[in-house]
Amino acid sequence: MFNNTQHTAFEARNLVRTFMTTMFSHDQYSFKQHLDLALPLIDDAGGRRIYEGFKKSDVFANYVRYGARATLSVDSVALHLERRPYTGTVYTRQRIFIGDQQSKSLPLAARFTLIETNRSEANPFGLLLSNFDYIPYNPPVSEEERKLLAQQAAERTAQQAEAARQNGIATPAQ
Repeated sequence: MFNNTQHTAFEARNLVRTFMTTMFSHDQYSFKQHLDLALPLIDDAGGRRIYEGFKKSDVFANYVRYGARATLSVDSVALHLERRPYTGTVYTRQRIFIGDQQSKSLPLAARFTLIETNRSEANPFGLLLSNFDYIPYNPPVSEEERKLLAQQAAERTAQQAEAARQNGIATPAQ
């Protein structure tokens, strides 16, 4: 018989990945649904703080206004399961897309505690993120991302120059 208080590193890691991906990857169509899925995985105080940050930054309104979306990839999850309460750190990169233009990836990392809770339909992991706190994270920018961002900047400059030319506005010599 399975003991509900025993959790594996796989469960803990998957809880963190699921929470981060669901909470920080969305667009105007999936925003509410993703929050509804993610919030049962974090304590009330932490969930409320993240949600208030989204409201303060007008995340949903910006998705609608600019046709934007956010994606998140998890770089790593470091767990310390030797004693309770469990603790860990997660390192991710969030990318914001406005139309087909990608912004520079935004590093996002957090330290947290995992507390045991009852398994449920909303939280099948039986663990709850607590004491969720952002920490500094400055990963290097990959060469592929650097090239993509440079290409997008060049395309924007060319589009702006073309628009200026069509409107009879002189542009500086390049």
